[in-house]
Amino acid sequence: MRARRQAHALTLLFFCACSGQDDQVARLDAIETWNAGLAYADDSVYYWQRRAAILDALARTSADLLCVQDVWRAADREALSEAARARLPYSVSVASALDTPVDDPSATDGSIPPAPSAPPCPPEAETLSAMNVAHVCITDHCSSTPGDDSGSIVSTRCLRQNCTPELLALLEINPRCFSCARMTSIATNISETRRICENEVDAGLAFGGDNGLLLLSRWPLQDVTLTLLPSTNIRRAILGARVDLPGGRSARVHCTALSAPVSATDLPYTGAYGGGQQGVNGWIAENELQVTKLVARVERAAAGEGAVVLGDFQTGAEYKRGADVVVAAAPAYRSIAQLEAAFAPGVARDWRPECTHCPENPLTPGTPPYRFAQIFLRRGAPGAAIQTERTFTEGVVRGNADELIPRSFDYGLRSQLRF
Repeated sequence: MRARRQAHALTLLFFCACSGQDDQVARLDAIETWNAGLAYADDSVYYWQRRAAILDALARTSADLLCVQDVWRAADREALSEAARARLPYSVSVASALDTPVDDPSATDGSIPPAPSAPPCPPEAETLSAMNVAHVCITDHCSSTPGDDSGSIVSTRCLRQNCTPELLALLEINPRCFSCARMTSIATNISETRRICENEVDAGLAFGGDNGLLLLSRWPLQDVTLTLLPSTNIRRAILGARVDLPGGRSARVHCTALSAPVSATDLPYTGAYGGGQQGVNGWIAENELQVTKLVARVERAAAGEGAVVLGDFQTGAEYKRGADVVVAAAPAYRSIAQLEAAFAPGVARDWRPECTHCPENPLTPGTPPYRFAQIFLRRGAPGAAIQTERTFTEGVVRGNADELIPRSFDYGLRSQLRF
C-alpha cells in the first residue's frame, strides 16, 4: 500500500541539497542488504553494545544504498538514519501497526482466512487458568523486576529455561493465546502483554505489528510504498521506493524480510498460511507464499523498469567447494528456486558464495552455514552486478567470554551494480 494512504504510517524522509552529483554516471556502486538484529534489549545478545557499534559503522559506510532489516523500534530506525545521514542523506521507513491491513491476505489456495473476531486470550475458564499459571511463572522467574509483572522479560532464553512447561500447556489449550503472549512480551512489559492479549482483537504480532524495515540511500528516494505480507507472529513486508540516479536514470528498490522456518518447540506454527501444516512445514509454506506475493509485486512495475530486490529471505541454496558444504540449503529451499527462476542474480558471476548466518558467529553458534541475505535484479531490465562481498563480519564488541562479537546475528551482503 502507498505510505500516504496508510493511516498508521510514520514515514521518515530526510532530504538534502547535494552538489556535484549531476556529472556522475547512473550507477549504484554499492548496494547492500543487512539484518541488523536490533530486537531485544537484553544483555545476553549485547543489544546496547551492538547498537552503538552499528551507529558507528553507518557513520562511516561506503554503501550507496542499504536495505536494513529487523530494526524494530522506531527510535532505533531514527538513530540509524541520523548516524548515516552524512553519507546516506536519504532515508525512509514506514511504520505499521496491529490493525494495519495486509495488502493481499489470500492463502496459497486463494482463500482468505477469516479475520479474528475476539481477542487471542478470551476470559474462558481453561484459557484463563493456563494464562494465570504462565503469568506467575514468567513474573517470578523472568521479570526484570523479580516478582513484579510491571517488569519486562529479561530474555527469551529465560522463558525457555524456566517456563516452557507452563507455556506449552497454554499452547495446547489455546494456540493463538500462546503466540500472542510469547510474541507481545518481546517488546512489552508482562502486565501490558496480558492486557493486550486479553482485550485487543488484532493482537498477536510482536513489536506492535511494526515491520522493522529501513532504506538508506545516497540518491533521492521517491514513490515510497509499503506492502504488508501475510505473516505469523512477526510482521513481514516489502518496503519499496524509486531511486533517482544521476543522468536521468532510476531503479525501483524492494527491501524485505520474510518469515523464518523454525523448528523450536516454543515457536510452533500457529498461523493461517501454513497450508494446514504444523511446525517447520507450516513456516516453510508461509515463506513460500510470501515469495509468490513478492514476485507478483515486483512484476507489477512498468516493463523494462530496472529493479533491485534484496533483503533477508530466510532461504538459500546449497553451495559446495569440492566435497565440502560451504553454504547449507535452507529449510525453505523451494523458495530460493522460485526466486532464482523469477529474477536475475544480483551477485557477481565470479563471487564464491559464503554464509551470512554462520556457525562461527558467537551470536549464532552451531547454526548451519546459511545464506539468507540475497540480492536479485529484474530480468530483462538494465542492471548487472560486477563485484560482491560479505560485510559487517568483523568482531567489534567484547563478549562475556572475552570473544569478539560482531554487530549482528547476520553478516551483510554487498554488490556493485551498473545500470
